[in-house]
Amino acid sequence: MKLSIKNFAQIESIDIDFGKPGDLTILVGQQATGKSLALQWLKLMSDRAQIREDWGRYGTNWRVLGDPLRELDVFFGEGVGSGYDTKKTSVTLDKRAFSLTPKTNGDSAKESVYFIPAQRALLMADGWPRPFSSYPAGTPYVARAQSERLLQWLNNGQETIFPIPRKFPTPLRDRLNDTIFHGAQVDADRQSAQSRLLLKTGKNRSTQIPYMAWTAGQREFVPLLMALYRLLPSSAMTKDPDIHTVVIEEPELGLHPKAVFALGHAMLHLMARGYRVAVSTHSPLMLDFAWTLRRLTSVAPKQKNLKPWRDALEISSDFAEKLSNTTVRTYYLGYNPKNRVIGEDISWLRTNSDSHVEAAWGLMQEDASRMADIVSQMNLNFKGIM
Repeated sequence: MKLSIKNFAQIESIDIDFGKPGDLTILVGQQATGKSLALQWLKLMSDRAQIREDWGRYGTNWRVLGDPLRELDVFFGEGVGSGYDTKKTSVTLDKRAFSLTPKTNGDSAKESVYFIPAQRALLMADGWPRPFSSYPAGTPYVARAQSERLLQWLNNGQETIFPIPRKFPTPLRDRLNDTIFHGAQVDADRQSAQSRLLLKTGKNRSTQIPYMAWTAGQREFVPLLMALYRLLPSSAMTKDPDIHTVVIEEPELGLHPKAVFALGHAMLHLMARGYRVAVSTHSPLMLDFAWTLRRLTSVAPKQKNLKPWRDALEISSDFAEKLSNTTVRTYYLGYNPKNRVIGEDISWLRTNSDSHVEAAWGLMQEDASRMADIVSQMNLNFKGIM
């Protein structure tokens, strides 16, 4: 699945191959380089009929006579639509071009791209998600839609949110507990005047901590956790049959590296079940995953040796076998001298690459490498202080 964007907002030209089901694509780059815009274009191009159906269901005024960019403003957020130049902008997905006035008759209204946006904690500012129609008109569609999904899941769900027996494979559930919750239990409190989430800790989990008193990582992770429950069902059905692509923005928000590693395992489970996974990140650990997977898939299967998979990723041979045909791609989005964003394929993440961007892992390692080089050249004598 290939996405091409030319001359939209700050983007001059990016081409991203999201690959086949089971593949992983990672987008890196500094703030405001269009990573989120690119992933939202993937959603809009894939699920436009379903998005319009949602707008109709919730009374969103997305069509205004004489304003062809209204749909883009409603989808991306107020003002972003002006980044679309009717003469210069071009967006294609698998060579299918975007049109401001498409004919969507016959297009499936089923959701195929599940989008988990960044700033997830903002969707639950009071410890409970808000309905789609309660957000201001300028709120991006992906945030409003995810909040509505969470609300529906909680309203129809059980009291305990985590841990839920038989939800997730045991090793994954244990990793999440050990690195994020540390034995605490997440419950939905429906007895109070307003429904809310509580973290129960202490002896017999008798201490109740309201959502806004949780750690930042716990607040960011729980909305993602609820999405994973849908995507990783515990029944014989291994995946949601309608969803082919899962987008996760900044999965590392607020998390310690050990928790990011655990979340990387959740991404591996998504890939093993046949989802195409796309991630935007500012975490070097996510690139550690990409670097490792790229090399494991290039060498280990040819050697018929799954031991490196087991040792590097701490997974079983059966799990490794399911991942052995995956392809991992990494793209850097950054500004050129004209102050416009272009994309670069840095999938191999070679530290000896002729491309400075690739060698510095999308510039994530640039400053750390510079400081280390300077200190190493000082020939310091650390005797007595180490």
